[in-house]
Amino acid sequence: MYGVIRDATSGEPVAGIQVTLAGGEGQDDASSNDDGRFDLRSTAPERDRLVIFYADSNITRQLSATRFDEEINLRVGLRASTPAIM
Repeated sequence: MYGVIRDATSGEPVAGIQVTLAGGEGQDDASSNDDGRFDLRSTAPERDRLVIFYADSNITRQLSATRFDEEINLRVGLRASTPAIM
């Protein structure tokens, strides 16, 4: 699973965001690069939660079916008081 993290307001890519694909008895982690891109190399079908960590906030998205070849583009509200994922 791979994708790009962008600021929800400006649409600009965001670097340094930790992205975790979790579920079952483990997790896979990545960080977004300077272009906002991340790449999670999991092949574990039980991984069904995408968690984004930024500052003191975390945002979780439940995935209905994990497709490891799928690109996910996320727009994240980066205000610590109002985290959001779109």
